[in-house]
Amino acid sequence: MRYFPALFMTIALEALVVALLTRRPNRARVVMTSLFVNLFTHPIAWSIVVDEFSSFLAVEAGVVVVETLLYAFVVPMSLRRAFVVSLVANLATIAMTFVLRSNGW
Repeated sequence: MRYFPALFMTIALEALVVALLTRRPNRARVVMTSLFVNLFTHPIAWSIVVDEFSSFLAVEAGVVVVETLLYAFVVPMSLRRAFVVSLVANLATIAMTFVLRSNGW
């Protein structure tokens, strides 16, 4: 998959996921934070990951940690809540990645 389609799909999917996981008063702020968080973490992760599954998982774990901290301090939200938001959003992106790769993208 090429970089910009992957970035766009990541931003769109994670924005949807964080919107679904967030209550209304904070939803817009969390979705905007998601956009900026992904603009920060995605290019770094993309440049580090090699084709090995273990490398992919290690980088994704690092992304979850960084995104957790960014959500916690920017939104703000508790570290636990930020972790759940980041983990679920990234699991959705990981699932999408595997589906697209299995279909030849």
